[in-house]
Amino acid sequence: MDFEKLADEIGIGEDEYIDLVKLFLKTSAEDLKKLEDAIKGEDLEQAAKVAHHIKGASLNLELQNISAAAERYRKKCKTEQPCRSS
Repeated sequence: MDFEKLADEIGIGEDEYIDLVKLFLKTSAEDLKKLEDAIKGEDLEQAAKVAHHIKGASLNLELQNISAAAERYRKKCKTEQPCRSS
């Protein structure tokens, strides 16, 4: 990953960007636990909300691949299809 380029794209310094990525990783670990719990409880609405949160946070950091995957997952949960990763 080119942290300098990604930081520049959102208009902050590289060190600040790296700090935000660390925070993103921490909160994403918590979100993934929430997502797992929602799936186990078959709560597709909650799973969709968590996926939406991951999508937004990753998009703010220009992490396009993560954002796109979270959006696909959110849509899958919203259509009440089995909420399995793909």
